[in-house]
Amino acid sequence: MKRRSPAQIRQLRELPLPEVATALGYQRSPRDPAKWKKASSIISINGSKFYDHLMQCGGGGAIDLVMHDHMCTFQQALQWLQPLAEVMPIPQANWSTVQHYLCQHRKLHPNLIEQYHRQQLIEADSRNNAVFCMRNAHQQAIGAELVGTHPQYPFKGLTKGTRKPLGSFWISTDPTRNPAQCDSVLLVESAIDALSVACLPSAPQQQLIVSTAGLAHRVPEWLHRLNLNTIVCGYDADPPAQLAYQALQTDPRVSRLLPGNAKDWNDLLRNPSQ
Repeated sequence: MKRRSPAQIRQLRELPLPEVATALGYQRSPRDPAKWKKASSIISINGSKFYDHLMQCGGGGAIDLVMHDHMCTFQQALQWLQPLAEVMPIPQANWSTVQHYLCQHRKLHPNLIEQYHRQQLIEADSRNNAVFCMRNAHQQAIGAELVGTHPQYPFKGLTKGTRKPLGSFWISTDPTRNPAQCDSVLLVESAIDALSVACLPSAPQQQLIVSTAGLAHRVPEWLHRLNLNTIVCGYDADPPAQLAYQALQTDPRVSRLLPGNAKDWNDLLRNPSQ
């Protein structure tokens, strides 16, 4: 079965429920537009939520609705929804918004962003969030970091179902090298920091650049499966980051690297004079 990225799963979950209900055979009630009916089933739809009045239970999102209606597994629901998603794709404008944010606002190199977009490691969701695929050492998707692109409403988070102990958003300074063969890693606080490091003219020399999606107070669990000799903490210079570094120092492989005089690696990229 084809493995789907977190962004693809999110796209399926966020398909409009009225269209999904119609595809499932429901018809909208002429008396109450929020109610949808078919033989032996009556549901109400409110945005991304639904409620089954006969079974007295509900859920959220298109995947839940298909699992509820078909009484099927998560993977079976994804498979059922895929043809529907192909005729209702996330508009290209969403990716254009994310691409503009990353390249113009964050000053990340367009070629690098396009490369990772082609590899489905950076995508857009239906809310114009930037989606950064988190992977384990076998390059299997285990979730995603989310970053909002609206300047007045900053947002960071993880997609629903992300299994953070199993992986991270990471990039390799040597794409030909298997992560399991890497012996040095630079830990940073976010996917944007990781990409910023890769864009710097004089980038640190660690073989893997790993986002811990926030401050980690111990080396991420999945990295213990690699044969690492060097772990460099590239967190910011603020007090919370310093406390996280002190906690990480319980591992003797950990050393410190600050992003110059900048507040973070992306700030260093946007203001190279610092």
